[in-house]
Amino acid sequence: MTKFYYDDADDYEHGNRGRIEHEGKIYILETDAEPTSRQITERPAEDNFFEMSATAKDLQGNKYQVYWVFEDNGEETLENYDYSDVDRILEL
Repeated sequence: MTKFYYDDADDYEHGNRGRIEHEGKIYILETDAEPTSRQITERPAEDNFFEMSATAKDLQGNKYQVYWVFEDNGEETLENYDYSDVDRILEL
């Protein structure tokens, strides 16, 4: 289970982009999530999915790329998606 924390008092020193606790490890987001250009092929073709990504670091300073996949219903702004639903995290 992933937990997403945003706007906590201890996040201010980290740029206030939030942090993720995923599989027992804490990742501090260093950049805002941005759309990637990856075509989502592992989801049903009739649905409209898109991928977002942000760089992060762990508490030891190791760098990671965090990915989210969302279904685009055409109504939500990017801020309204559930960023606690992480698709994958890759070490850089």
